[in-house]
Amino acid sequence: MYSTIAILAHGADGDGYDHMWGGGAYGWIWGALMMAVMIAAVGALVVWIVRGGAQSATPRPPDPTHDARAILARRLAEGEITPDEYNERLSHLS
Repeated sequence: MYSTIAILAHGADGDGYDHMWGGGAYGWIWGALMMAVMIAAVGALVVWIVRGGAQSATPRPPDPTHDARAILARRLAEGEITPDEYNERLSHLS
């Protein structure tokens, strides 16, 4: 009769072979396939990190002062405000 430790150490049949490596060539093929998948996953992760990761997927928020400056420039060009008013309002944006 095998004890629990002996069964865990040597397998249920007690011959010392576990399921992966005692199964002949298939154990080696599956092991090599798992290793190739892991290498590909790590490689893809490295490429994603080098290219910017999640930062490249999220756009930067627009600069609100850029829009205000563009509106002021348009109003100056159309004659709605004077150059003095333009400079005064532009100084408030800085």
